[in-house]
Amino acid sequence: MIQTKLYVDEAWMKRLSLGLKRFKKVKNNVHVCRCPFCGDSKKSSTITRFYFYVRKGSLNVQCKNCNYSHSFFVFVKDYSPQQFEEYKKETLLDSFKPRNHHTEEPVNTILKSSNNKPEFSRSIKHLKHTINCVNLKENHPATVYLYNRGFKLAQIERLLYTDDFKAVCMQLNKESSKKLVDNEQRIVIPFYDEEGSIKLIQGRSLKESKMKYITIKLSNDVDKFYGLESIDQSKTTYCVEGPLDSLFVDNCMATCDANLTRSNADVLIFDNEPRNPDIVKLIGGAIDQGRSVVIWPNSPDSKLDINDMIQSGVSQKMLMSVIRKCTYKGLMAKLEFNKWKKV
Repeated sequence: MIQTKLYVDEAWMKRLSLGLKRFKKVKNNVHVCRCPFCGDSKKSSTITRFYFYVRKGSLNVQCKNCNYSHSFFVFVKDYSPQQFEEYKKETLLDSFKPRNHHTEEPVNTILKSSNNKPEFSRSIKHLKHTINCVNLKENHPATVYLYNRGFKLAQIERLLYTDDFKAVCMQLNKESSKKLVDNEQRIVIPFYDEEGSIKLIQGRSLKESKMKYITIKLSNDVDKFYGLESIDQSKTTYCVEGPLDSLFVDNCMATCDANLTRSNADVLIFDNEPRNPDIVKLIGGAIDQGRSVVIWPNSPDSKLDINDMIQSGVSQKMLMSVIRKCTYKGLMAKLEFNKWKKV
């Protein structure tokens, strides 16, 4: 089946709806929410006057309060400019370049642009048997897990889901995937290189499992670095241990292990474990190397980490404020480090 522009628009409407207040379907081809531009009624938080509606086969939007009225194409450009390029490519591809039925990929399959750079051998641009997590239902186990951990649309759209993790892994490395369980549900975390090719994936279990995380590499020489494709070297770069934690930190990569000094990031954010001798040793070593590190403020349970803060209601903006305030280097880092460590 050839996907029409309306099909793509409706898929994107569902994707963006996670960030829209009181979004709901009122009848066939009509959805409403609070206006994301004017804020809608100031007297009532329940009034919804921003409409998504289909007319002559096209999706359009209109606010009955501020009279914002445009095509869905313009709406995406105004509402989510950071995603507009991805949406535009998908729209043009599906509208004007019909694909053969046997090679067609679902609209929610992850694709990464190569930026016109040459293809490398065994490079993988997308993963079959996956769906972007923003396209899952609200009561889906993966959605519930992510919401419970404080994830918002900006983080969720970087994650995939699969009903058959083994089938996904076989695309990268058949030998390493042979012993995996068939038809296992997992959240899939794709690792891209600077060229936009997938070099590694991690699968996070949604059920009790001896292996909460499973990592499969394209080849043995692949380094575990998450987020390289989105790093802006002209700004301050940060590094944490876990890929999921990195999604809450601006311009951040992850090493997938505690040795953050492997990265060239400007600021290293170690896990807040002052009684862990290994972490204490690594932070001390980083300070001795002249690296900038985050020394977390003391808390009653000595455990105030990135996801703890997010789950407690701290916004990403507030989190970054804490991180910047608690970044130290040199002598000040040693003084704060000595106050923090408890081993």
